[in-house]
Amino acid sequence: MKAITLEPKRQQSIRLDEVAEPDAGDGSVLVEAIAVGVCGTDVEIAEGKYGWAPRGKTRLVLGHESRSARTIATGGVVCLTGVGTGGRTGEHATADIASDMVLRNIVIVGSVNANKRHWYKAGEALARADPAWLSRLVTRRERPEDFTRALQRTPDDVKVVIQFAEA
Repeated sequence: MKAITLEPKRQQSIRLDEVAEPDAGDGSVLVEAIAVGVCGTDVEIAEGKYGWAPRGKTRLVLGHESRSARTIATGGVVCLTGVGTGGRTGEHATADIASDMVLRNIVIVGSVNANKRHWYKAGEALARADPAWLSRLVTRRERPEDFTRALQRTPDDVKVVIQFAEA
């Protein structure tokens, strides 16, 4: 399967790779990806600031913000959102406000500390959401071959995704 991988803490090691499918027995969840959101954490890991490869591996697969068509194998929980900092500023930096809300669980849409119950509730809430409103949250889509463009932020970005397939 295709995946965006890198060697943690090594700048310019990021690439689009063919990787083996994970074993569902080790707690992984295998999904058919439609798109993967790019967050600030992904950008910082790609810049070599931090990150760790799984035990026994030299490369890390990016992409914890996944939209999938169907689950292929189960055994874990997929995280829906990341937490960033900074962002557009007015009186307050909107990403900082969002981080504060998610970290204090004032708003939960699959936060980094979500349990399985929260994950299902977030999925149900998103399924009921207005599709036109949801589609406006994705401000830019990049092809997997052009993933490096997704890592470059522009002032108008809300959510950038790497589009693997059509929904």
